[in-house]
Amino acid sequence: MQDLSRLDDSNQSEKTREKNSKINHSIKNEDILQLKSKIRNLTYEESLTKLEDIVNDLKLDSVNLKDIQRNYLEGKLYLKRCEELLNIVEQEITNINSEDLDLS
Repeated sequence: MQDLSRLDDSNQSEKTREKNSKINHSIKNEDILQLKSKIRNLTYEESLTKLEDIVNDLKLDSVNLKDIQRNYLEGKLYLKRCEELLNIVEQEITNINSEDLDLS
């Protein structure tokens, strides 16, 4: 019976270590806010280049778990920035009056 108790304690201890390890790998909210602030000022081309860099990094097999998580988050933010800028341009194009384009 004591052996089962020790085994249960060992399993609980291992689960706690795994949980703490996951917490240590998570990205802090402050980091996310800093990234958003940095990305908010980028042009479409700059955001797209950064996104392409991240995709290329993720294709490497040597990327560790923490970097994968950070790259994923950054990639999502760069993609969102590109989409926002494309939507702005789309609205501007939609608002162009066809009469203004008449050459006569």
